[in-house]
Amino acid sequence: MGLRPSKAGGMDPKQTTTQITQLLIRRRRSAILAADVAGYSALMGTDEERTLKRLDAARSIMDSRIVQHGGRIANTAGDSVIAEFPNAVAAVRCAVEVQTTLRQRYAAQPPSERLQFRIGINYGEVMANRADLLGDNVNVAARIENLANPGGVFISESAYEQVYGRIEVGFRPLGEQALKNISRKVVVYEVLLDGEPQTSAKSSAGKPAASGRAAARPAGSGRAQRAAPPPARRAWPLVAAFGLVVLAAVGAIAYLVMTQLLPARPPASPAASAPAAAPPAPAAAAPDQTRLAAAANTALAGFACARLQATVTPPAAIAIAGYVGDAAAVQAALARVSALPGAGPVTQQVAVLPPPLCSALDAVPAKLALAANDALAPQLAVGGDRGLYHDGDHLLVTVTAPSTADGYLYVGYVDGGEKQVVHLLPNDLRSDNHVIAGQQVVIGKMPQERARYGFQKPYGANLIIVVASPQPLFDAPLSKVSELTQFLPKLTRALRAQPDARLAYATVVGAP
Repeated sequence: MGLRPSKAGGMDPKQTTTQITQLLIRRRRSAILAADVAGYSALMGTDEERTLKRLDAARSIMDSRIVQHGGRIANTAGDSVIAEFPNAVAAVRCAVEVQTTLRQRYAAQPPSERLQFRIGINYGEVMANRADLLGDNVNVAARIENLANPGGVFISESAYEQVYGRIEVGFRPLGEQALKNISRKVVVYEVLLDGEPQTSAKSSAGKPAASGRAAARPAGSGRAQRAAPPPARRAWPLVAAFGLVVLAAVGAIAYLVMTQLLPARPPASPAASAPAAAPPAPAAAAPDQTRLAAAANTALAGFACARLQATVTPPAAIAIAGYVGDAAAVQAALARVSALPGAGPVTQQVAVLPPPLCSALDAVPAKLALAANDALAPQLAVGGDRGLYHDGDHLLVTVTAPSTADGYLYVGYVDGGEKQVVHLLPNDLRSDNHVIAGQQVVIGKMPQERARYGFQKPYGANLIIVVASPQPLFDAPLSKVSELTQFLPKLTRALRAQPDARLAYATVVGAP
């Protein structure tokens, strides 16, 4: 698949104005965290000034954790917060830290005086209008938050699929939930914070729960539930007396049997009288995480045109990340790791990059390639139908710079058929690739780009590579197109000189 060439020149102010207008509404996939204070109105009615001071203190904790985990606050009103994260792992880790910190702060106070957030998290496509977040998935996050217990965290199934095996907390499935004003039912999970028991998924998975906030809570957590009353106190003396009589009778019978009915035996030596000690049953040894990780990574070696890495989380969950050259290698990798002694559940986030795309990433330092698309990397959306383009379509790429610091973005389109790299940023149309933290860049909106980046035969799989770096990677400006064999060594040298650079990539596929 090729990108149509164009003779378009530079930008003019009118086109720049049009582009800014078109960018006011943007779509992207994000993790949405919704939070509010449980019983806020009652707390305000009791003591407004004290509640506001406590809210400020709690919000300072939440706001700082959001920033630390790469998120941003999109909407806020009173006691409620809507925050956006590049991925669900960052959102859940932020929520767990917030709730754990607040729980420790208010541990000495009675429950009626604790200021507690309810937090709900969802993952999906959202619409961004400047700083605001809009869309059905934002509403779902807010409705899940309404279900959550005070001081608790509930997440949707789409968020659970992103974090399972990648975060050191447990989950309790709560089944399908009917959310207010949401047309579909949503499967919800409770995040088990430190000190909460983890129940087996078999006990509640697959059982639809009734709608409403109380229905989603596990037994014993709702205020309306009461403990069963203790038995009447009059009965226990009679039971105790009857038990003493039975014990006395049993003791008397045992004495007669031992002294009168059993034949006398010569005294045995202490060694002989002692029963033989049974060999201790072997304890179920917990899997050694270090050894398990080493064994898993050894099992992942040997795949052609691939880079794979396994990480182990307690007690023995294994997550595989990286890329391979064909889909069969993914299944083979899962089978190898699942067969290891002591291996727990195995999950994978492995990209299939057919040659020469996988060889293009082989030139990238291993640390960057294996950490690609993580929480600190630039975020990439490739447009089309999830990366699938048809004849006559034009490329549309959305890149969000890391939210941690300002820097520089480099976006390249690796054409596997032509074995070339089309430089999307910077180039003759976009010479300035300096971005501020969290800035979003959309490539393919300008008329010159629409003309240049159209799809035509031959079709096939291609690759978008994004690099974010704190300093410029190259001394000289990039041309429109570079030969792959010439550009990759140059990119490798630049990345080795910038250890703080981060990488993201995604495939782009053309179909008639």
